Amino acid sequence: MQDALARQKGGDLAGAMVAYERVLAESPDDFDALHMLGVVHYQRHAFDRAETLLREAIARNPGVAAARQNLALVLEARRLENAENALCRKVLARLAPLCAPPMAFAAVVAAQRPIDLLDGALVDGAGDPLFERLRQGAMGPTRVHKPIAEPIDDRPVVQPAGALDAPVTLLFGLAAPLAAFPRAHRDSVRVLVVDRDAPSALHDRLRELSDEGTIAVHLRYATQALADEIALPGALMLADGTSAS
Repeated sequence: MQDALARQKGGDLAGAMVAYERVLAESPDDFDALHMLGVVHYQRHAFDRAETLLREAIARNPGVAAARQNLALVLEARRLENAENALCRKVLARLAPLCAPPMAFAAVVAAQRPIDLLDGALVDGAGDPLFERLRQGAMGPTRVHKPIAEPIDDRPVVQPAGALDAPVTLLFGLAAPLAAFPRAHRDSVRVLVVDRDAPSALHDRLRELSDEGTIAVHLRYATQALADEIALPGALMLADGTSAS
């Protein structure tokens, strides 16, 4: 618990999540671990999971006002996010000019060039199968970068010093802003993997990765359902077990 709290306060939300889950693996009814893991998911904007954990914590100890207050924050945050997403979904089509032609991605895959893989999904200890395949070289030799400071509530993220130098910059996920990583090389090929249906976050990540519309971004989707829902120019990240589409 001490390790988890320290990581959470320091902005290492993925590390805190793993530590809290380790506590719960041994003590599934631990109120503090359930409560604080729910807060971590709230900070990561994973509101459904946050609500589930906080309700479990409250069921075990209904007398703790902080847990009820945090649940209220989660419900209000989800309401605001839903309203923002509804607004952004109406203008998603206007972002199409920021996306590279889908067929152009085949040349990126064929080149098998080195990749800076940015963990913008805040992948947890259990891993994401698609992220792991990319990490293991499904598109080419890959170097993984975790965000230096994960976004917590409205705390500003200061871009780390230095620059990424691989010819391909692949931002996996919509949770972390590009400012949480070193600056991408101006001439790098830009790839964005959409891991969830979050139009407001997608709007921000596309704007960031395209340098406000000056660089075309190859948009890839983690699932076909996301591709169908978002409907911006792009295709599945990996169409089958061995290659990208």
